[in-house]
Amino acid sequence: MATVEYRRLASPASIRDVVEHLWVVRHPGAEPDREVLLPDGRGGVVVSVGEPGRRVDALTGAVESDDGGVRGIATRPVVRTQVGPSVRIGAQLTPWGLARLSPHALLVDSVAPVATLVGPAAVEACARAAARGDDGAAVGLLADALALAARFDSPELELLVPVLGEVEQQRGLVRASDVARAARAAGGAAAPVDRAAPGCGPGGVPGGRALLGVRA
Repeated sequence: MATVEYRRLASPASIRDVVEHLWVVRHPGAEPDREVLLPDGRGGVVVSVGEPGRRVDALTGAVESDDGGVRGIATRPVVRTQVGPSVRIGAQLTPWGLARLSPHALLVDSVAPVATLVGPAAVEACARAAARGDDGAAVGLLADALALAARFDSPELELLVPVLGEVEQQRGLVRASDVARAARAAGGAAAPVDRAAPGCGPGGVPGGRALLGVRA
């Protein structure tokens, strides 16, 4: 019986400022496949070929089609179902990746077309490579497109990057005073991180507030 294939690949140096890792998922379509997606404080970029999946908000019951896109930070768990053959080429962003790539449209529980970030030609080239089974080329094309994507930097964002790194390293088990100390060590005043969510990672429930305030 055909099974779902998942491959995780390291990010090249050219995109490590915004991408944690790249991945490929191939669904043979022999039978439905379901996965539970939990909030993790990270956006993603996905080019999808084949049958679209279906996403169901576990809290509201809202249903949406999933055929790729620049997906923003999630604040609620989602159940994704894939029926029919498909291949998805994806990039998992760093906690600050979305703010650095697209601060003018910081997505939360929503999705935008990949072409708005890397252009339609790059998306089409990646999709063609995936459709012919050349996953290596597809991943490389997506990585190259993200390397060329504009970066938006600001003093506030650069201050928050090491702070979020510290919160991430401690798996969210930090006090407000620890966050303030990390901000001062980074060369600035205390970062505007929500004090109301101790014990939560940057994208943890409720709402990943430590991350949602990141804007360039």
